[in-house]
Amino acid sequence: APAPVICDATPTPAITIQNLGSQPVAQVRVTPVINGIGGVAQTFTNLNLASGAETQITLNPISLGTGNNTVQIV
Repeated sequence: APAPVICDATPTPAITIQNLGSQPVAQVRVTPVINGIGGVAQTFTNLNLASGAETQITLNPISLGTGNNTVQIV
């Protein structure tokens, strides 16, 4: 039988962003949305992301409820 699955109730999301524009991107603002409820927006500055470049950013930990959760980063 499969072992029980234990999930982290406060994961730290990391996302990859890519500059699809023609000008460098200096900052980006992202907001986690958990189960349809917007969380606290975070602004990442000093990115200097050139056209076509990508980088990974790590958000603050988020709190998840028991059971299924839907997480979006907008």
